[in-house]
Amino acid sequence: MIRRIRKIMQENEVNASQLSEMIGIQRSTLSHILSGRNMPSLDVVIKLLKAFPEISAEWLLLGTESGVYKSKQKGAVDKIDRSLPDLFREEATVSDGDTKESAPPKETTNHKKNKPTVEQVMLLFSDGTFTYYTPS
Repeated sequence: MIRRIRKIMQENEVNASQLSEMIGIQRSTLSHILSGRNMPSLDVVIKLLKAFPEISAEWLLLGTESGVYKSKQKGAVDKIDRSLPDLFREEATVSDGDTKESAPPKETTNHKKNKPTVEQVMLLFSDGTFTYYTPS
């Protein structure tokens, strides 16, 4: 990912200081990323993608796309969208088949549980002595 960040800097003709100001991170953070000391955090990646919306997230994260920029092709997405059913445009219909009227829930009685009571308190002192207190 370091090479891809450097490529973004090169293509936008900015240095590390300018890039850190553009995306809103500290210069030391970017310096540590570029030197390989730290990996970019999710926050840094998100800020990079927001500052450069034309950059492909897949390319930045994985380096798998052929180019730096997002593809302009929407045909593949349209094919997928048309083949999937639209779940939210029509109202949901309830089948009349196996519907049973549910009985109201039984009222539960809250029985008070016996609260534990204090039988004895023992105090330990730093000199090795102790005292018992018993409530009356």
